[in-house]
Amino acid sequence: DGSLLIGTDDGLDRVDASGHRTTVLSGTAVNRIRAAPDGSIWLGTATGVRVSTAHGFVAVGLQRLRVNDLIVAGDGVVIATAEGAYSVPLDNSSAQWRPVIAGDTLTATALARDRAGNLWIGTTGHGLLRYNSSGLARYTAVAHLAGNDVEQVLLDAVDNVWVGTRRGSARCCGSTGELPDVMRPSSLLRRRSDHTRPERDA
Repeated sequence: DGSLLIGTDDGLDRVDASGHRTTVLSGTAVNRIRAAPDGSIWLGTATGVRVSTAHGFVAVGLQRLRVNDLIVAGDGVVIATAEGAYSVPLDNSSAQWRPVIAGDTLTATALARDRAGNLWIGTTGHGLLRYNSSGLARYTAVAHLAGNDVEQVLLDAVDNVWVGTRRGSARCCGSTGELPDVMRPSSLLRRRSDHTRPERDA
């Protein structure tokens, strides 16, 4: 309908085409907003996941978990939380949350899914994980990243994986995970990288 949704530290605001702003959800920080193919809106918040319905945004799933990121992947949604990453079906049967990686010491911070079906998971302290049908592969600051605290994972037009960490940004690898593509961050990138955003269609 031409409205803009804005996540804030205290909820969700909607700005309509005339510029009028209203609050549609309050009481929890909204960290991520995603639209699903069925038209529903999924929110990652400080107190779990909210999904749009005809009656507003409804909490689903594990409400005790802070959600740092979420992406729509196929017929489901992958959710990055303070206790790992989970997948949940789009039909909102959220009692069926399935852990992709889980553990109370593993914080998943960022997500991306490439055209080959690889799921890339940024973490705090554990670097970057690649998950596919063959299992998990890990990329760390020892050889591949600027740092192990990952804040952004983004894909460019040819599915190169770009990783923003607290120590800088760099291209980690191609979608197949090959390592010759590693680029050490330049001095211009040795800083917090909250705004790293290569364009997919560049």
